[in-house]
Amino acid sequence: MPIDPHEAAAALGDVARIEQRTRAALYYGGSSAIMALWGIAWMVGDTITYASPRHAELAWLIIDAIGAAGSIVIALARVRARARNWDWRISAAFLVLMGFGFLWQFLLGGQQWREISVFWPTLFMCGYILAGLWIGRFFILCGVVVTALIMAGYLWLGPLLPLWLGFVGGGSLILGGLWLRRRAALP
Repeated sequence: MPIDPHEAAAALGDVARIEQRTRAALYYGGSSAIMALWGIAWMVGDTITYASPRHAELAWLIIDAIGAAGSIVIALARVRARARNWDWRISAAFLVLMGFGFLWQFLLGGQQWREISVFWPTLFMCGYILAGLWIGRFFILCGVVVTALIMAGYLWLGPLLPLWLGFVGGGSLILGGLWLRRRAALP
């Protein structure tokens, strides 16, 4: 029985949509755990920054090291579970983002703590927006909304900024991670 060209095109379109949803679900599944991890890290780090500013730098070094190690462990576990090779471009993009951030933190100096405290989260939200161009709209939306909320806190909250950053940045990443986990589990 011959297949009509329109039916064939529609079937191929269905296959492409299913493939796209499957790819997004796989990315969402791994991203959800990493987002929740970093959400908790932001909350802890910003709470320490607010409660004990003199210990903030050491706290953030420890928190960042734990978060980076945890992210690597989660990513490697996901790669093994899917029996795929690691995409070196993801690692390279992360290293470029970190290098860019450290360069600008060095150039800005350590005197502008408010600016540095909003620079890093907005830099990573820029990374989320860029990732969203390939992975899905959720990352774009998350990056834009969190960046806007961070900037609102920077402009209007004064000394409460660290608590706002922890609540908005950390809370949105935790909620986003939970939403992605739910989304990845949907058929």
